[in-house]
This record gives sequence, C-alpha cells and structure tokens, in this order.
Amino acid sequence: MQLRIATPDIYTKQKAMNQTTLLRTRRRSWGLHHLIYLLMLAIAALHAGGCTPTPSEPQGSDNFDVINIAVWDGAWKDPQMKAHNFFGGLGAVNCIRQSPINPNDLLIAGDFKYFNVGTVDSIVNSLVLVSLRGGFRPLEQEGRPQNSAIFHTAEFTNLNLPYYYAGGDINLPYEGNDTVTGAGRFDDSERYWSLFDPEFPLMGNVYAMARQGNTLFIGGDFASPGVMENSGALLQYDFISQEFSSMATEFGAPPPNTVVRALEADDNGMIAGGAFYQIGGIVANNIARWNGSGWEAIGNGIQGTVHDIIRHNGTLYVAGMFYPAGYDGYGICARWDGSDWKLVGPVFQHGTDYGNVGYTLASFQGRLIIGGHFRKLGGATVNNIARLSQSGDSWEPLEGGGVQSSEIETERVNTLCVVSDRLYIGGTFNKARVQ
Repeated sequence: MQLRIATPDIYTKQKAMNQTTLLRTRRRSWGLHHLIYLLMLAIAALHAGGCTPTPSEPQGSDNFDVINIAVWDGAWKDPQMKAHNFFGGLGAVNCIRQSPINPNDLLIAGDFKYFNVGTVDSIVNSLVLVSLRGGFRPLEQEGRPQNSAIFHTAEFTNLNLPYYYAGGDINLPYEGNDTVTGAGRFDDSERYWSLFDPEFPLMGNVYAMARQGNTLFIGGDFASPGVMENSGALLQYDFISQEFSSMATEFGAPPPNTVVRALEADDNGMIAGGAFYQIGGIVANNIARWNGSGWEAIGNGIQGTVHDIIRHNGTLYVAGMFYPAGYDGYGICARWDGSDWKLVGPVFQHGTDYGNVGYTLASFQGRLIIGGHFRKLGGATVNNIARLSQSGDSWEPLEGGGVQSSEIETERVNTLCVVSDRLYIGGTFNKARVQ
C-alpha cells in the first residue's frame, strides 16, 4: 500500500485560552505517533482485503451489474468497487478525485454507507480514500457522527501531507469541540475532522472545490463566515497559511436560489458557475471569472444553471440546463465561442423533453465526455453518458453504451475522473454497458 508521510514541517491549529494560535511543529525523527499511523494504514489495508483488483471487462456484450462506480477505457470495465446505501439502496457517488502527489490515490465522496472491494461490505459513511495499488479506508473520526453526511465534493492538498478536504450537506458534531459544518479538513494521521478555520465556520452547503497552486477555492450557498463580510458562496483558502481570504462576492448571505456549483481554474484565474444573477457587483448570469482581485463577466453569461465547467482543446464548455436567447427550447451543454454562448447538441422542447441535465464534463482520449441525466441525445440512445462527435456539433454513444438504474427518475452520472488511460464514472446507477 502506498503510504502518505508528512513532511518535517507540519502546521496545526489549536484553540487555547479562547484564542486561535498557529503552532509550528518540527518532527525530526520517527516516534510513537508515526508508528501508530503506519499501523493504522496496515490495518486499514487488511480490513479492505489488501489489494484493489484491476478493473476487468466482463465477457460477452450484455450489460453487467455495478453499483454507482464504473470504468470505461474504450470498453466498459467492472471497477471491482461498489458504493451503496443500506438494504440495497443505491445512494450516490458525487465526486471522484485523483491525488496530484500520488496518482494511485482516489477520493470518493457522496451519499453511501458501504464500500465494497471483493465480497465484503465495509461501513465508510460517504467518504473513502482508495489506493489503486491496494486497500481503502474510510475518512471518519471516532466519536464524531458522520452517518447522515452527504458529501458533494472533495479535494486533495497539493502538499505531501495527510490532509483531505470535503464539503457538502454536513453537520459533524463532537462533544466539547467545534462542530464541522459545510466543509472541513480530515487529518488522516490524527484521524480527526477540523474546521478550515475555527473562527470562520461555514454555515450552509458546499458544492464545489478546486485547487490552483497553493489555494483551494470553495463554492456553495453558505453565508459569509464569522466577521468576514461580503464573502458568501465563495472563498479561497491558502494551504500554507491555513487561512481564508475573501473573494468579494458582495453576498453576506446569498440571495434565495443563489449557489456556486462549479469551479474551474484557467490561465486567467478561477471560473465560477452555478445559479446567480450578480457577483462582485457585476451582472454575470450564472458564470464569471475571478482574476485574483475582482470579477469579470464572460459575455452576457448564460441563462440556466451551470453544473460543471471545463476547457477542452482550448474552448470553454459548460454542462447543466441552459435556455439562451435565440433557441426554442433548452440544452445540456454550451460552449463559449469568444463572443457568445452556443448550445452544443440537441435542443430539447420544454414540457415534452423536460428533465435532461448535464452534470459533469471530462476531456478523455482527445474527446469531450458529458455525464448527466439523459437517455437520448439527438435521437441516439446514450444512457446518461456521451461523447462529442468529431464535428463538435452532436453527441454519440460510447462504445458499449452507457449506464442505467432500475429507477429512471434517479439514475444519473455525477462525476468523471480521468486516471491515466481510464475514465472513472460515478453517480447513481446499477448497470453498465447498457445499449
């Protein structure tokens, strides 16, 4: 199992005498603390059955059983991993992220109680660290109830430290200590949840996180934390200083139905998308760019809700449900052509085709992949995941088809994660290779 070992300089925050003090600890030699950590990792690997099997392609061409996780690399593969809820309930995988330090580590977050590798279910309560070289372990603190948490997003630090960040609809109490709400940091060496900053708890939900250098950007529908003003819905957090700073959204508490659901770093800053009319005092219409000191509109924005953002082959794409001016209906994907937002793929009619949504995008094998809730796109049966055609104007099914659930109302692809030559797919579904 790949071990993650802290560097000699470790920054920790400790609350004492009603003040927050930043402590710098220098651990120059291995001691009991490190031996216990190694023992915990070994036990976790044994508990998980040791080695995570390599994804395999079931024989034949029929669909096969999966639960909320699948793999596609040109053909559908059984990931040999399952994430699900009690009594056969599907639940959901909302986020899969790959470590920037160790590419064999994945964070898997969502709404699930059990994680399965092989034949044994383990209780993980919606957040798990998986090593593709072997083993997995839940990210959960003893004595801090996590069974009702729903995680919408998670991220690694870009430092070689055993810290993991996650956010969602969470409320993690602990007797005599801070309750972690909205989002928090899990210290895997101490097996302990903490607030990003004890002085600035996030009150509300967190839906998006994205790294850029030493900064973690956090988006949701939360109010301005603590005494920080006009910073609702978006914050930036420095991994080194471990402090929040404002993104000047001009929201104290976000207006009703105002939420940031997507974040994407680019060379000119951080792009935020979701459902908002204004941000930072400018009219943005659901998408805008933070340039490091202020907000910039991207054209006139786009009508609808942005669920994901990606730059593919130099072009900016968004996924969601959009109804821009000039179209008789709505679409699930749009691209910025430098002056305007254009729908990509079919235009659905309101009322007869309502309910199709794009939730996630990925650039894989030189092509743009979209996942969401849709069975057909432009007459082609695709089953909740599709690939942009070479012409760039229509969607086509992946080889082997897509994914489905026994309940069409809830089936969806929520997240896509490219890991080398494989595409990991998470959502709510129990069949793969469905044509």
